[in-house]
Amino acid sequence: MVIACEVDCRQIESRCYYFAKVKRSLFSPPGSSKEKRLIPAVSGSIAEPLHVRLRNLLRQMILSEFKEGDAFYSERQLFERLKVSKYTIQQALRDLALEGFLENKARRGNFVRHKENLRTVGYFRSGYDGSYLDPNMAALVEACQSRDCLLHVYSLNKNSTAEDAVRMIRGQPINERIVLMTLAADLTQSLYHALERAGYHSVMLGGYFPKDQPGSYVGFDVDHEVELVTQHLADLGHERILFVMDQPEVLVTARARARAIQNILDSGRFPKSRMVSCRVPNWGDAFETMRRKLPKFLCDFPSATAIVPMSAPGAWAALRHCVEHQIEIPTQMSLISFDELSGNARLPIPLTSLSFPVQERAERAIDLLWGERNDRRHLVKTELILRASTAAPRTT
Repeated sequence: MVIACEVDCRQIESRCYYFAKVKRSLFSPPGSSKEKRLIPAVSGSIAEPLHVRLRNLLRQMILSEFKEGDAFYSERQLFERLKVSKYTIQQALRDLALEGFLENKARRGNFVRHKENLRTVGYFRSGYDGSYLDPNMAALVEACQSRDCLLHVYSLNKNSTAEDAVRMIRGQPINERIVLMTLAADLTQSLYHALERAGYHSVMLGGYFPKDQPGSYVGFDVDHEVELVTQHLADLGHERILFVMDQPEVLVTARARARAIQNILDSGRFPKSRMVSCRVPNWGDAFETMRRKLPKFLCDFPSATAIVPMSAPGAWAALRHCVEHQIEIPTQMSLISFDELSGNARLPIPLTSLSFPVQERAERAIDLLWGERNDRRHLVKTELILRASTAAPRTT
């Protein structure tokens, strides 16, 4: 099954019941008093949230009845005539603005954007990413807007196939190109080849890609980021580090991080440290799994002075466990997040985190999509942001 932010407008139209035509329209948008336009009733599949059905209807109207630069209906007009909540309307309008169909002008309202000649970027992502803030999508939105591109977001679930995904792409290969991110290794590979067969150019975003990986990608050096983490803890004097694999092992970047850490442990640099795995299933919840399994990991390794989960949700779960069990951070336990989420700096104990320029990666990906079709690889620089969650271990 594929859940997509974009669907075929003809499917929506066939499901929707339109009010009977009348001599005069219910109202006309500002500046278009001569045109007769009706607002359709909000209908559609009951499996779709109401704001999605409303967004699809409004998108259809934009495509069929509005011209570039036309003023669009205000929130009040939509509320008075559709009788749905203001929150639903605001959410639908916000989605349309993110997709590039509307432009909000302060104090003036929403205006229709010219769409006919715009390039389109399709963004395939894992559905479970929605559980946490997604700086990747925010960066892609900004990159697309600065390059006058539309963004179509497609969310895949655990039953999705590559063929399902390709069928959901709204644009033709000539004007829509694809970004792949946070997908399982086998799905990434099969989807890449399915896209190639269908004529779509794609770029992969992530951390690690094998040298024989075909196609274009933008990532970062996983070995370098692992070295940043381990060297920082070594400089502080930590010898007993608990590395936790708290992501599904089918994810390419998570697997590469685990491999890099294991290589360091095998080298003998940290003979008193260890790595454990939560064995999170694909599409599993890293936060809840980490919360459930961390107590046993610490019971088996009571001398640990630092915890290094391989995801930000895992680091948040570890922080919560320490707070609930009165383990002082960083004096009793240091904690590092491999991923920089916007909330890391706002936590009660701000997390030391690995970070890379998300915006640069997004912009580089868009540029690769619309350049010449050669296999290209680009790495962005990773850095360690030091915050209050790491310090020298307490001496006994």
